[in-house]
Amino acid sequence: MPLRPKMLPLPPCAGERFDARHSFAALASWRGGEWPHAVAEIVREHPVLRSVEPEILAEHTQEVLSPSGALELATLISAGSLLTPRADALSLRTPDPSRERCLRQVLECLGEGARYFTNHGEAEEEKDADFLATAFFADAIAGPTMDICLIGVTDQRLLVLWRFEED
Repeated sequence: MPLRPKMLPLPPCAGERFDARHSFAALASWRGGEWPHAVAEIVREHPVLRSVEPEILAEHTQEVLSPSGALELATLISAGSLLTPRADALSLRTPDPSRERCLRQVLECLGEGARYFTNHGEAEEEKDADFLATAFFADAIAGPTMDICLIGVTDQRLLVLWRFEED
């Protein structure tokens, strides 16, 4: 049986980027197994995400096929609104060196060979996905809220970034 994931610190800048009222960010070490089970374990204490079921997570996520797509998703999760994406579209596409540097540091915590998964519908577009599109769909995983997740997986670490908002 795999060991419970051990929580690790994120870069200090992450605390400024992920508002706890609307997002969750965590890094954990693990020793393999099925990542949906480990992710459900990581989020089980969070009041909004505690209902996340590993089977639903596995069924409703798709692989993000480009590093730029993972960065776009991290940007949306850290700063964008799921309820009013048009209001955020321009600001999220406007270069922000501080934000980009921080989010790259967060993604780099995983190390080499990371694979990313999301419930954002643009993942169906594969390498042409535009995760900052003003209109998109997502398979809700976290119960009655609108939610977008980015899950990074390597053999040693898991990164969980999640944005949620009441509809």
